[in-house]
Amino acid sequence: MIPNLARAGFTLSPAVGAALSLSTIVVALIAQLLRHIKQDSPTSYTTR
Repeated sequence: MIPNLARAGFTLSPAVGAALSLSTIVVALIAQLLRHIKQDSPTSYTTR
């Protein structure tokens, strides 16, 4: 798929790729933190 994008003229600089990777890691860490906080909360109720 990457060669097809390059042929179409869609390329990213290494800095943009690094920023996207870093933002993905930050989002994953925040999601894990929120999940941990929600599980530890005594007022968290699950409804079905």
